[in-house]
Amino acid sequence: MAQHVGELKTTASGKPIQLDDVLIEELVAWRAETPYAADSDYVFASPKKKRKQPYWMSKLMQNIKPVAQRLGNPLKGWHTLRHSYTTLLRGNGNDMKVIQDLVRHASYNITANIYDAALSHEKREAHSGVVHLVTTRTGAEDGRMAIA
Repeated sequence: MAQHVGELKTTASGKPIQLDDVLIEELVAWRAETPYAADSDYVFASPKKKRKQPYWMSKLMQNIKPVAQRLGNPLKGWHTLRHSYTTLLRGNGNDMKVIQDLVRHASYNITANIYDAALSHEKREAHSGVVHLVTTRTGAEDGRMAIA
């Protein structure tokens, strides 16, 4: 639920996640800079609130979108980011079960059939593989496909 602090949507949402060492270093550096560095504080607490509260998702996305745009990955919102993250994880050769756990999906099918997408270079390689098979099997000496 958006802008809600309380019970988690699923038990999977509360499971710990493994973080990359570089990300951990960045978070430790951030903690040294922020006035909200207690263990009970949110990592990205809003300084504009009387009580320490997290930045809401919409506010965080306002900061993420320009960075993504500069990197050549325009985002429309959190849902697009989740789809992109899923596809990039698989594009890096990660097992789909690992990806399912990272994106906290209850079902493997949701991860594989809804969130994942084939990358352009994967489609190009698959197509080239078929073309190579056809040209090799036709025995065309000049590498061109035989016309029936």
